Amino acid sequence: MEDNPEIFKSANLTYVMNKIKEGAVSFPSVNEYAIHLVKLMDRNGDGSVSMDEFKGFLEQNNVYLTDNELHTLA
Repeated sequence: MEDNPEIFKSANLTYVMNKIKEGAVSFPSVNEYAIHLVKLMDRNGDGSVSMDEFKGFLEQNNVYLTDNELHTLA
């Protein structure tokens, strides 16, 4: 799929990142948005974000990614 991102948009990293960036509109910068998200995603405070924490957090914030899109980011 990654070899054909024009056919499989969920395998196109730029497409997936733009989908996430849509949530940054209320922040001064995308970087500040990313820092904010990472702090919020680490639900158990262990210093890392699991895939379940990541997916759950995004869904709670109206960012719905398919498993393929999550795989692309990972």
